[in-house]
Amino acid sequence: MDTPHKPQRDLSLRSPRTRAVLGQVPPIIVRMGTLCALVAIALLLGFSARYPYQHSYPAECFVLSVDSSANDSLVLSVKVRFTDARPKSYSWDCAALALSAPYCCKGALLRLSPMRDSLAFQRATVRIPYIVPSALNGNLIDASLGIREGTLLQRVVPFLR
Repeated sequence: MDTPHKPQRDLSLRSPRTRAVLGQVPPIIVRMGTLCALVAIALLLGFSARYPYQHSYPAECFVLSVDSSANDSLVLSVKVRFTDARPKSYSWDCAALALSAPYCCKGALLRLSPMRDSLAFQRATVRIPYIVPSALNGNLIDASLGIREGTLLQRVVPFLR
């Protein structure tokens, strides 16, 4: 059986400049462009699968009491009110609380009660590096709660959670 062939276009009908472009082998970057793009995508996926995602929740903290029994840190009993969204999970193995000016320090969130009072405050216990305890007592401090929630890839592609 004969299969019909498409008629090939004659190269001689093209200009000499076009024939020169069509007749030369492309540079290695053009030939390997697909491979380079795939390698770049694989590197981005690998990076995002290993990079931890930390969600930040802005909050206000009202310091109730300060326990300065430890030599190198303070344990604060605070009331926390989140200004935007509240965290959905309450596992605090990777939670950090950063206090804003004038105190500017990072601490570990030890406990956060899921119960809120009538003003939307939640009781919490925080360990921070040593600061003069009398300066903290009874103050309202801006803070930010950071919780590690999986990897960047899990955050971008929700069905991987």
